[in-house]
Amino acid sequence: MNHPLPHNRITQKDVAQALRLAQSTVSMALRGDPSIPVQTREEVRHAALAMGYRPNPTGAALAHFRASSRHQPVQAALAWLNCWDDPARLRGYREFDCYWEGASKAAHGLGYRLEEFVVNRELTLERFGEILHARNINGILLPPGPTPPGWERFDWSGFSVVRLSQPGRKCDLEACAVAGDQTRNGMLAFDSMQKLGYSRIGYCGLHWQDRLFCAGFLWGQQQTEGEDRIPPLLLSSEQRAEWDSRLETWLEECRPDAILTDLPEMPAMLADAGLRVPQDIGLAAMGTLDCPIDAGIHQNPHEIGRTAVMMLASLINDRIHGVPLIRQTLLIGGSWVNGSSLPEKRTAISRGLSVVPIAAAV
Repeated sequence: MNHPLPHNRITQKDVAQALRLAQSTVSMALRGDPSIPVQTREEVRHAALAMGYRPNPTGAALAHFRASSRHQPVQAALAWLNCWDDPARLRGYREFDCYWEGASKAAHGLGYRLEEFVVNRELTLERFGEILHARNINGILLPPGPTPPGWERFDWSGFSVVRLSQPGRKCDLEACAVAGDQTRNGMLAFDSMQKLGYSRIGYCGLHWQDRLFCAGFLWGQQQTEGEDRIPPLLLSSEQRAEWDSRLETWLEECRPDAILTDLPEMPAMLADAGLRVPQDIGLAAMGTLDCPIDAGIHQNPHEIGRTAVMMLASLINDRIHGVPLIRQTLLIGGSWVNGSSLPEKRTAISRGLSVVPIAAAV
């Protein structure tokens, strides 16, 4: 046999030429393919060893990828399902737009393209399913928002699905989910507000079944003295006309020196009640991106979107479709952000409503 020069890397092609065999035969023989006679396999193995052949890790990985692809074709796209009456409103929220950005970037890194599908009267759920099947798209991301008619009758069995929020309503699909860790974020916010010197911390937010901010607030509140434990003010979206009067009553009875809230309307409501932020009362938000309050929780929405795509890719790879027997939920923790609406507290007047800031947080 004529061996190539020692400094050259020995390939399967070199072994095939030396043995006067097809390269495909050498490749199959080295993999121990039973369709190649035992004698030929042994001859190829000994020749490859003598010539100094070593497998190419990159080539081996590519071969494994191709073999796997015969059983599970690589998808060109993942579907982002928008069911909002006004589709532009979904990504009009900075939080949800960051979900999209994080998910889109992660999808691109995995070789996918994230594509938005607007389901409405023009594109029904049934037609949506037909399009996905025709285009061999079997991964769906469900961002927060309303559910369209016929949701419960849609056949999810052909798709892997990941929600970008936890199911809270009876009509919500009990799919795997990635969401913000609202309970932990509530605890983090309460603790951070205490460290800034606030003692009578109140919570005001919507009374929604699928929001757990208040749960974290109540748990964090357990470390305070009894007289500083202020009951939360939970408002109903159906009784918007009563919000101002209920807030004023709560403020007078509880006298908080700071409020944690998930309501973007809170600064205006406090102004209507005659209170200035932060001169009279400190204010922090459970989500700073879509709220005119700069202190509070940044929910790390890009990471929520990225993780949702990673989970979806895993479900697709494992062929877990529809509603899984075991529903996985990944919760992403938020980060505390200091801001001018909640400066460090130095003194408070006896009424408990006025604070004197000594330095605006950065």
